[in-house]
Amino acid sequence: MNGFTALLEEEKAAEIAKNPNVVSVSKNKGYKLMTTRSWEFLGLESSNGIVPKDSIWEKAKYGEGAIIANIDTGEVTFLSS
Repeated sequence: MNGFTALLEEEKAAEIAKNPNVVSVSKNKGYKLMTTRSWEFLGLESSNGIVPKDSIWEKAKYGEGAIIANIDTGEVTFLSS
């Protein structure tokens, strides 16, 4: 396993960080939104914030039942070995 994400108390994170097999422990960072028009541009909401009936949000039931995952194999496929 290359890494994982967990919700931890600061004390527990500090304890894990002391383990010699742990490379690093870092706190999640918040980022400032760089645009305010993405939802409208993608057709998800109108300029007044209303979700149109033909929006993909409606069609996808707002992601209900969706499972989102990222599997990182650690393979770098664009380099020759």
